[in-house]
Amino acid sequence: MPSVEVLRFEPLLEGVLQRRWKRFLSEVELAGGELVTAHCANTGPMTGVLHPGGRVRVRHDPSPKRKLAYTWEQAEMPGDGGWVGVNTALPNRLLRATIEAGLLEPWLGPIAGVRAEVTYGRERRSRIDLLLQPAPEADDQRPIYVEIKNTTWSAADLALFPDTVTERGQKHLEELMHVLPDAR
Repeated sequence: MPSVEVLRFEPLLEGVLQRRWKRFLSEVELAGGELVTAHCANTGPMTGVLHPGGRVRVRHDPSPKRKLAYTWEQAEMPGDGGWVGVNTALPNRLLRATIEAGLLEPWLGPIAGVRAEVTYGRERRSRIDLLLQPAPEADDQRPIYVEIKNTTWSAADLALFPDTVTERGQKHLEELMHVLPDAR
């Protein structure tokens, strides 16, 4: 299969995490010594990568529409030099673009439409990350519910999830079980 560009990323800036505070804020010292405040989209405890003094990568995106010009995107895994994504919005964008490019068609079948953040559930109070509508020529016409998770926690080369107890996560699983067998 020829390579396909799914998303384009601007180069990231490397720095050192100084601290994280107020759930959404982190302070990073960039390579040149400048201290910047970066948005942290990950509201979880970030078990395994939240280490002051650890190497991080941030995206510089100055815009009058944004409160902060920097976003924390990646953190280095202590001990192995690997990098993990900490921006919880990125996996959703990446998976949606991958589906829309047709790269998952061998597993999902042809897809006619992708909708994000669709309300569903017994009380219509839950939202699914992606709802896929199979194309008319698909063998299985059941809608496909996709819940996307990001993890920063690993041990022995395994990604682990969740890194904290979550009632919301349990509710998501119950709601997803309820849509079966009429959906995939």
